[in-house]
Amino acid sequence: MKKRDYVFRKYNGIEIGAKNEGEIMRVKKALQFVRVKEKRLFTSIQNLEAVLVRPKGKYNNLLFPKERVYTCEPGTVNESSRSYLGSLFVHEGVHIKQYIQKRKYKGNDAEQEAYVIQRKFLKMYGTKDEVEWLDLMFTDRWWVKKKTGKSKENIMRDTDKKLIQFCADYINGKLK
Repeated sequence: MKKRDYVFRKYNGIEIGAKNEGEIMRVKKALQFVRVKEKRLFTSIQNLEAVLVRPKGKYNNLLFPKERVYTCEPGTVNESSRSYLGSLFVHEGVHIKQYIQKRKYKGNDAEQEAYVIQRKFLKMYGTKDEVEWLDLMFTDRWWVKKKTGKSKENIMRDTDKKLIQFCADYINGKLK
């Protein structure tokens, strides 16, 4: 990817990378929303070095706690409300905090903790439908790769590989 194909901006020390200014602004507005509404929760999000929106894909996302990078696909940014996108950042902020504190940041207990905090935020600032969607996704245990053959499991693994490569490209300076 050539430099002109990808845009970078900073917000409160967090680098935001996306294919266009519109996606940058959506991420920035969601981060601002959290900072204004819940300053304490924003402190965990500030541990992120970067929020990167992959140029292609739909809704998948992946956190790289060691690198302090959150990657997502354009559907996540373009089709989420400011409050829902903010709640995703709150969720990932919990995982970053878990990692920094050398606690488990993956698995059922880690997801339960992040979900509870995300849900509380979303219940205060989001819509009823968004809270119900989050509850449905939590019930489906989005973090567990299903063993169903050539279905969601393999699709997620392929997407994860793309997000992993995308993060590696960022770390190696190939996106700048």
